[in-house]
Formats: sequence, C-alpha cells, structure tokens
Amino acid sequence: MQNSAEAPKKQESKHFWGFPFTHFTYFFMWQIIFGYLTLWMEQVGHMNGAEAGIVFSAMSGLSLLFQPVFGIWSDKLVFKKNLLFMISIAAMLIGPYFQWVFLPLMHINSLLVALITGVFLCFIFNGGVSVIEQYVQRASLANRFEYGHSRMGGSLAGMCASFLGGQLFIWQPNAIFWACSISATILTGLLLFSDKIDMDNAAAAGDTSNKLDMKQIGQIFKIKNFWYLSIFYIGASAIYDVFDQQFIIFFKTFFNTAAQGTQAYGRL
Repeated sequence: MQNSAEAPKKQESKHFWGFPFTHFTYFFMWQIIFGYLTLWMEQVGHMNGAEAGIVFSAMSGLSLLFQPVFGIWSDKLVFKKNLLFMISIAAMLIGPYFQWVFLPLMHINSLLVALITGVFLCFIFNGGVSVIEQYVQRASLANRFEYGHSRMGGSLAGMCASFLGGQLFIWQPNAIFWACSISATILTGLLLFSDKIDMDNAAAAGDTSNKLDMKQIGQIFKIKNFWYLSIFYIGASAIYDVFDQQFIIFFKTFFNTAAQGTQAYGRL
C-alpha cells in the first residue's frame, strides 16, 4: 500500500528536442562551408589554390586564438547565451558576405579577402564549434538527456547538407551561402525560444564561472599526455581538414563536367 505521506515523483522536463535541432542547424552550415567553399572559391571566386589555401590556413591559425578564448569565455558564461548569439548572428551574414562583399573585395586585393574570409569563418566555425558543443553538453547534464542523442542531429545535418548543397550549387552557386543564412536564422530562433535549461538541476553541469584561472591553464602545459594529444590532433585533424576541403576538387575530375561531379559528390 502506498504511503500517503510520500508525494508522487515529479516527471523531470528534459527540454530535449530543441538541442538536436540546434546541432542540426549549426552543422548544416558547417558541412555546406567545408564541403563546397573550395569549389565555390575556384569556380565563382576565381581564386587559385594558393589563395584558397590562405583562407583555410587563416581559419586554422586563428583557431589557436579563438578556441582558448571562447573556451574560457564559455566557462564564465555557463548557461548564458551571449556568445552563442554572437556566433549565430554572425552566421546569418554568410549569405550577404559572399553575395555582395567577397567578389568586390577580390577586385581590390585577393590576399586581403582571403584573410578577412578566414577570420570571419573561423569566428563562426573553428572557434564557434566548441561553444555550441560545450553548451549542449552542459544542457544534457542539467536536463538529463544523452548528449549523443542530440549530437546525432549534427550527423543528420551533414548528410542533408551534402545532398542539398550539391543541388543548390548546380542551380545557383551563391545559394549555398543563403542556405547557411537561413539555417543560422533558425538556430537563432531556437536559442531564443526553444533551448530551455532545467535550472533546478543546473548544478549537475558544474559551476565553472569562477573556477578557471590563468594559473590553472598554465598547469595544463605541464601534463605530458596533453602534448601527445596535441601532436595527434595537429596531424589527424589537419590532414582530415585538408581532405574535407580538397576532395570535391579531386572528385569532379572523374566527370565530363563540373556539374556532373558536383551532383555525384552530393549524392555520395
């Protein structure tokens, strides 16, 4: 017989579904950019391989600045969305930037536009990815859902973006960037109205707002395994990024036209 003094357990609200869609919208943009930007810069932006390489080199190099700064900033903000909104609003400008700013700048100085593009995209992607991932990971602890279930939204986004991006590129190359802007607008809406945190259980994510200091950061560099992991990432991640960026250029050489190669790449 149930003890009348015992109150029934309250069903915890997980506020789950907004987060896989957050992952989806962000990584949809990620796959569009890393899958088709090199092709766009070659065919539409009329950049040579060296100039295109500067864009991605700037993105990778600036990660050394953005990622540590964003990581510390995220730890200070915890569940506040200030930095997330900065990233999503910047992403909304991807379409206007490549439609109306990139090509005019190319007529002025190709090196300048490569550096500006690298900084712009690094802020959104190479730096921003850790902010998105960190926020959802904390939310999974507070809301009691499996982080991997939300992250699957990012994997589905990669599939959809590769297929849709190929169709959009053939139809109108600049459309891939406007697709990013639309996705970023949806992401901003999700952050505003959908991504809720169960603040009653926020302590489960840990309080990092006052725990990180420069002395603690300095201690990391004394850990031997940290350097092993860094060397691994420098090799594996760099090679993967180059493959991701250049594969479509190689792949389309097996077809009679670039359009055939792009369409097959999207389906692949």
